[in-house]
Amino acid sequence: MMTEEKNNKVIKILIIVVISLSIIIFFSGILYIFNIQNKITKLEKEQQEYQKRQLETQNIPSIQSVPIIQSQPKKTLGGNQIRRTQVPSPRKVKNKKSLEKKKKKM
Repeated sequence: MMTEEKNNKVIKILIIVVISLSIIIFFSGILYIFNIQNKITKLEKEQQEYQKRQLETQNIPSIQSVPIIQSQPKKTLGGNQIRRTQVPSPRKVKNKKSLEKKKKKM
């Protein structure tokens, strides 16, 4: 009888240990899921803010694409005064257009 009582006590202790470990694993899994969800929502918010900033930076070049013409000092040729203005070269205009196309593709 003594051995049966000892065996029963050992079995009860083992069952309690298994159940308690199962509960601990279950709750740690739930905490892990909540932490991952919080990280995902944080990353989604950061991605939305990044996209907003990227859209703002894409809109700025389109606003600033109008070239500013700077005037140079007057030069005289024989008595007639000629004013020269700086005109953007075709190469610069082509580079701006290619940059805008690349930005749109992104």
